[in-house]
Amino acid sequence: MIIKKIIKKFIPKSRFEKTVAKFKEDNKKHGLMLNYDLNENSLVFDVGGYKGQGASDIFSMYLPTIYIFEPRAEYAQAMEKRFKKNNKIKIFNFGLLNIITNLQIQFHNFFPDAKKKMMDIHKELRKTHNLVYQYEFVMENWQLKKTNDNN
Repeated sequence: MIIKKIIKKFIPKSRFEKTVAKFKEDNKKHGLMLNYDLNENSLVFDVGGYKGQGASDIFSMYLPTIYIFEPRAEYAQAMEKRFKKNNKIKIFNFGLLNIITNLQIQFHNFFPDAKKKMMDIHKELRKTHNLVYQYEFVMENWQLKKTNDNN
């Protein structure tokens, strides 16, 4: 325990660790990930559901119907098991993007060329969406541009 405290005090945090800490602080203060005008009659699309924790958190707060779109079969199957008793959460094993008005995205930095891949996706997203906030490789939010901005 003492060694952990010494390490925390004297070894500087990486840029990623600082970003995670800043996101957690801002999320706690402003409720970035869960502050939505939703209720039990709302419909939520979770695009890229991963393991379903975001959907679970949203459901526990607002009780909306949630459609999770997850292109990776192993994650979609795991979520099918996780939510099999919840008839308000539906899992779809395919991706979805350009019709979504609000995108909550978490990119991952644990694979080769992660930064380049993220930047390539950003380039495409900028065509249809505006970046609202970004905590690199932690969490970001994109809003669909107004119709007259999509040209």
